[in-house]
This record gives sequence, C-alpha cells and structure tokens, in this order.
Amino acid sequence: MKYFRDPQVGFVFTPAKIYDDKNKTSRKVYSYDYLSKDGIYNIKRYETNLLYKLISPTSFIMRKEDMLDALYCGKLPFAKNSYKGVGPDRFMILLCLLRYSKFGFIKKVVYTSI
Repeated sequence: MKYFRDPQVGFVFTPAKIYDDKNKTSRKVYSYDYLSKDGIYNIKRYETNLLYKLISPTSFIMRKEDMLDALYCGKLPFAKNSYKGVGPDRFMILLCLLRYSKFGFIKKVVYTSI
C-alpha cells in the first residue's frame, strides 16, 4: 500500500505461483526479469510486456474508483454497443496505463493459485 502514497502510481502487483495439487509442487507463473527489485517504475516498462504476455494470474491491486470505472456495464461514451464486462482485468489495466505514469512492483510471491 505504501506505493499508493505516490498519486501517479496506478497499480501494484507481484508474481504468483500455481500449485499442482496432484504432484504437490508449485511453479512460478511468470518471470518479471524486466523488474529487478521492489519499487516504483515508469509505466513504459509495463506497457511492452503487457502487449506480449498475459499478466494474470498475479497478485494485483488498484484504486477502487479505477476498478469501478472499468467494470461499468452499459453503453460506454462513443460506443456503438454495450460493454458486458468481457476481459475486465485487462481493461482495468489498460485504463490505468492511460491514467497514471507509474506502477509499483513487489518481487516476492504473495499469491499461490490452485
């Protein structure tokens, strides 16, 4: 949460692991080699990787107002069709990329998915 003290930070995330219940093992999902340590980074470092890789699953937090704005169901301004919430996680990230100049990253894995 400390990274959100900077009003230009749009989101904070960490790597995640997937746990294989059958084999009783876990593996890291994604390598974030482009982020060397915990800290606040310029949004440009995230944009390129977002275009080439799926970020989920991960531990990801953002401001409530940004999330609510992205999950709006109805006719979006200038839209011909209604938005039905398809891919809301990706849409939330894209809105943050447009609105903020920085993001936070914590290298430690804090989430494991089954």
